[in-house]
Amino acid sequence: MTYHYTHTLAKEHTAQALGEGMGLSFKQCIMIGNQIRGKSLARAKTILRETMALKVPIKFTRFTNALGHRKGHFGPGRFPQKAATQLLALLESAEANAQFKGLNTGNLVVLHIAAQDGGNSWRYGRRRRIKAKRCHVEVVLAEGKSDDKGKAKKNDKKEKAATGKDEQKETKEHKMDTPKTEKKEKTASGKKGAP
Repeated sequence: MTYHYTHTLAKEHTAQALGEGMGLSFKQCIMIGNQIRGKSLARAKTILRETMALKVPIKFTRFTNALGHRKGHFGPGRFPQKAATQLLALLESAEANAQFKGLNTGNLVVLHIAAQDGGNSWRYGRRRRIKAKRCHVEVVLAEGKSDDKGKAKKNDKKEKAATGKDEQKETKEHKMDTPKTEKKEKTASGKKGAP
């Protein structure tokens, strides 16, 4: 059976990988995909590793029923370790495909990631009538610029603007301080000369 990818991207400058019928939560894969889409491959791997180590949660904007907020982070989140582990392996598979194609692996971006609900097969055993979670995940990597660099540039501009404002304040304070000291010296010399 052939699998048809949902994207219509050019295959020459991209590398893709597919996880079909993975035993993962479809909802968790959607949220992880939203978190790493558009990021550089290195940054996406870091996010997944930090999630696996229970350091940084994945932000959940959907499927938040009875989901608590995470300390030190924005809004509701989770640590989907199993999904993060398998998606990391899928990213590494796509990276190997890119290397085989001759693409520059140091400049790869997660251009497309999508999760589809797989066929939920019934579980075997004593406890019947429970469906197993299945989903299909497709990943496409491409050479190019990521959103991380744009955000970094914006942050650099903000820092430069902030440092520029600080420097302007310092120069204004310095200008304001110099006339006051001169006036004090003049008044002091005038008082000394009067008696």
